[in-house]
Amino acid sequence: ALNGYFKTAEDMAQPVRGKTTVKVDPKSAVTYRTNGNYYVVDIAAKSAMFNLEAKYWQKDQADINYADNRDYIWYPLALAKDLQKDYVNPKLTYYASDEGWTTEEPYDWKNDGYIRVGKESDYYYFRPTTAKAAIDKKGKLSLKGCGWVYVFAYDAEQNIISDAVELYIASAVDGLAGKPIKMKVGTTVLLSEYLTYKQKNIKLATYNNRDLAVTWEDPDGAFEIYPQVSSGTERIYDYWIKAKRPTSKPLELKVSDKTVKANKGADITIKLSAAAIDPVKSLKAYDVYDTEGMIRFDYAANTEDYNLKFRIEVKDQTGKILANRLVSPDWRIWKSFY
Repeated sequence: ALNGYFKTAEDMAQPVRGKTTVKVDPKSAVTYRTNGNYYVVDIAAKSAMFNLEAKYWQKDQADINYADNRDYIWYPLALAKDLQKDYVNPKLTYYASDEGWTTEEPYDWKNDGYIRVGKESDYYYFRPTTAKAAIDKKGKLSLKGCGWVYVFAYDAEQNIISDAVELYIASAVDGLAGKPIKMKVGTTVLLSEYLTYKQKNIKLATYNNRDLAVTWEDPDGAFEIYPQVSSGTERIYDYWIKAKRPTSKPLELKVSDKTVKANKGADITIKLSAAAIDPVKSLKAYDVYDTEGMIRFDYAANTEDYNLKFRIEVKDQTGKILANRLVSPDWRIWKSFY
């Protein structure tokens, strides 16, 4: 068995099953919350060390009368040199994820970012990475964003996995930056995709505590901008932006975040523009027979946008319109012209 934990500056009753002295590191910036059984660290710490202990069969010890090979004992990893003559260090792979692992097979797990480890009838499934943190082969966790991460280790030789340890990466963001939003008519984006948050000189890869407010002037009605409100609150965590028509010049979108302003950060202005939708290229009709046939064309823009449609108009030699349809990108090429 494996048990994971973070050291704290003083003993905070975090769950360690072996030597309690391994809990403490005076230099640690991590704290433990007993009321929720999770750890907290500020992103200013930049990194945190994930520690493990392993359970072994206890070897006979001549000077301890009660010890025999039917007893278990927990030792912190990596094993001290004097222990390695009797015990073996497990070969571990460390993971940091947005969620813990599960033994139940998730639906369409291969295409949903999961990996599977273990053996038949004893598999573990999890997403192996997160944008909020990265962990190296020794268990050092580099902090990159704000929010919850779940940290654990896996021993492939014995097919043993530690419980996922919850760590909240806290931040006090005091800086906000944005990049210009350049869109095509008919497309929709999230404002958050164009925002970057900072704490002092640390740029956060992710930040999920947004509390936004935006203002803009759009006399031509080129955009629809509508808020995403957190359930049960009035907090706006994002905005959908939809481009309806081309702009002759960029609009100014003024963005404010209450969490940034609470730490004396400033509002920002982002340029927002929309261009006409791209035309199709290399349009060809072939295998035409009576009122059926095939068409092919090239299109450079993102055809996975759920708002994207193509209008297909088919005429005969006299100019009579045989078909005029609005179709999705997944529309099948072979169709009747009626």
